[in-house]
Amino acid sequence: MRLTDTTMSRRQVLKAGGMTAATALAGCSNLPGTGSGGKSYEDLSNPYLGDEQGDVVVEVWEDYSCSHCRAFNLKVLPRLYQEYIKDGSIKYVHHDYPLPMNRWSWDVAYVARKVQASAGREAFWVFVRNAYEYQSDYSVGTLKSIADKMTKTESSIVEPAIQNQAYRKTIETDKQKGENNGVEGTPWVTVNGEQVPRDFRSISAQIESLKQR
Repeated sequence: MRLTDTTMSRRQVLKAGGMTAATALAGCSNLPGTGSGGKSYEDLSNPYLGDEQGDVVVEVWEDYSCSHCRAFNLKVLPRLYQEYIKDGSIKYVHHDYPLPMNRWSWDVAYVARKVQASAGREAFWVFVRNAYEYQSDYSVGTLKSIADKMTKTESSIVEPAIQNQAYRKTIETDKQKGENNGVEGTPWVTVNGEQVPRDFRSISAQIESLKQR
């Protein structure tokens, strides 16, 4: 999958409706979360890119309403994909870490996980790329338009996913795992369990260091 080629045009979407300082790495701050609720769904595994059995594992906790997460996904992840993911050098893993910023922190996560369950892991990554591209335009209509233009995905899944809080247990479990591992904000990046700054240079340096061992 080519991450740089997955984004729909803005017109298409809108038509349908080592760290230098803790604050530099944290991005969007971790605040008290919301309560549990919603319809029960079976758990889903964490979506990944690259080599499933890779020795070097990059894990990222993120929130769909976080502007820092948007920048990371649109600028850093494509570079990681070209340099390390495409050839299977690493395993890149997504973790949900919704913050109480606004309703979309959770609602987009519900829809993304429903896309994963309905259309597969690759469809999840396409949806996520498009969702971040149009972060400032979040609405049910926008999410429906993204889903409608994806292979094997239909807009009919969007509203039920939000209303039923699809895979909320999975998302909450993922967030709790992050909290247990010291996550304080988003995007929170680790390489083989070690926290690193969220810029490409720092992540790349850690990957290269591990590859040489």
